[in-house]
Amino acid sequence: MVRVAHISDSHLGSSMFQLVERREDARKCLGKALDMAMRKSPDIIVHTGDLFHESLPQNDDRNFVIKQFKKLKDKVIAMYQIVDSSLIRRQ
Repeated sequence: MVRVAHISDSHLGSSMFQLVERREDARKCLGKALDMAMRKSPDIIVHTGDLFHESLPQNDDRNFVIKQFKKLKDKVIAMYQIVDSSLIRRQ
């Protein structure tokens, strides 16, 4: 049996109500969700919905995600991200 953890709609970079604090809240929530999932030792984690709030996220949000995903790599937990193809920039 494969154990799957599911996370969705993190919206990193969102500053709801124009409050800078909301950007940090989104990071804390994703970090806590990943930590909780890792404690359950899933085989894979699937993130659906919007990881970032905008199609071109800020570098600090990208760096945060890299650090979080590195923790998964260190624990040998696969991470899959479902991406909305309408957000992918076409050349």
